Amino acid sequence: HDALLREVDVDIEHLDSLSTAGIEYIRFGRMPLVDRSEVALPALMDAVVAHVQARTTVAIRCHCAPGVIMSVHAVAMELALRNVLVNATRHAHEKVSVHAQVEGSRVCIRVEDDGAGIPVAYRERVFMPYVRLGNTGGGFGLGLAMVKSIVERHNGTVDIADSGLGGAMVVLRLP
Repeated sequence: HDALLREVDVDIEHLDSLSTAGIEYIRFGRMPLVDRSEVALPALMDAVVAHVQARTTVAIRCHCAPGVIMSVHAVAMELALRNVLVNATRHAHEKVSVHAQVEGSRVCIRVEDDGAGIPVAYRERVFMPYVRLGNTGGGFGLGLAMVKSIVERHNGTVDIADSGLGGAMVVLRLP
């Protein structure tokens, strides 16, 4: 009886997390993002990295060009960066690298991990809602879909490539 109750509790927690993730995806996927403000990217990245680092044993190294200011929806951009970073730490073996710099008229944010990487054939598919590769713990396949939606709403792009660390590299380019 006790074992069955524990299993039911785990299922309820899982469903609660799934519904929360789904609501976030819908909320930011349909949001017009008209509420933009100037956000200091180094401070935002430091906060996101600190938040994620507190929840993982994977070492996160972060470098952001100083003085980068972006006109973004602050909450949405924080969510996008957090989702990319959580995804990277979930699939990394030991380390993740985050690097942001200005390239012409765009800010380029690269998040790299030393995990298994993402096969070329799946690199577009992982941006679709509820798509997950493998059976690593956590996640519902909404994180990267949300990232793509938020970045595109900011007139940016998101791509996946091979990482110099051996895993995947997610590249966000934003005005």
